[in-house]
Amino acid sequence: DKKDSKRWMIDRNDLDEYRKHRYSRAKSKFEGELLFDNTKGYYSINQVAQMLGVSKQKIYYATRVGQLKSARKRT
Repeated sequence: DKKDSKRWMIDRNDLDEYRKHRYSRAKSKFEGELLFDNTKGYYSINQVAQMLGVSKQKIYYATRVGQLKSARKRT
């Protein structure tokens, strides 16, 4: 008897899309809520840096010295 092997079929485009957004936190959720819900004004450091066209380090520095207001979302 030959066992019926089941194989996963992954579309190449899906795999490329996964690799492209693998480390993105844009859709990350905690207890069902988006961590960075842009409609409510929550943005990650990466998102702000992309919006302003500057490096992440500049955003970290600006928040550290108080030039940009920031708050850690408490869960």
